[in-house]
Amino acid sequence: MISFYELVGIDEFGWRPFGPEMKAAEWSYLTFDPSEKKTEPEGDRYRPVTLPAGSENWFAVDFDAATAGWKTAKAPFGQKDGKLEALIPSCKVSHCGCEVTPATLWDKEVLLMRQTFEVPKLDADHRYRIVVGGAGHAWSGEGFALYVNGKLVSEANGGYYKGGGQARGVLILNDLMPEFESGKVTLAVKSFLRQNGHRNKAAAPSGHLSVWLESAKLSPIAAGMAAKMEE
Repeated sequence: MISFYELVGIDEFGWRPFGPEMKAAEWSYLTFDPSEKKTEPEGDRYRPVTLPAGSENWFAVDFDAATAGWKTAKAPFGQKDGKLEALIPSCKVSHCGCEVTPATLWDKEVLLMRQTFEVPKLDADHRYRIVVGGAGHAWSGEGFALYVNGKLVSEANGGYYKGGGQARGVLILNDLMPEFESGKVTLAVKSFLRQNGHRNKAAAPSGHLSVWLESAKLSPIAAGMAAKMEE
């Protein structure tokens, strides 16, 4: 429905950043090369791996990142062939963001990041989502896992291949709304560097990761439909 409104030049009901500035926020993070190696270029790199000692419960609300030896740095996290460079400087995909030069080098295959944010009250006349950026194009991104207050809410086994795709992350619907009632929410994300390209050929490591909240005001039609569904 948002796309239909935008086609006729009405952008009042589109997705917009919401709450705290998260794209460039400071996160606790850890990067590591897992013992479970993947040497062939074909296929996705997202897979079960052994976590570093002391970080097994890295996504939990009460996890102490400092005690576990994690660092803190600003998002976005990323690299292009080992360098702090934007993946696609001309990117215009609103749910990607890979045109931004990373603030922090993602230097090893696996990236874990987490932070607790203060979030404004969610309004009934809006819809909300958490966006996992860095993959909005063909042959971009890798698999990821997204946790809210220690609960796995979204997972993808790989990145995009042909054609790119929709925003990655999760819609904040009735099942997730209670997680935001306290005004604080802990987000945790895991992802892998991409190391293949067109036709699954081996490519230099690349990655870009940032996470943020968005909201969209319900149009009169959508609000009416939502009211009927709740009756």
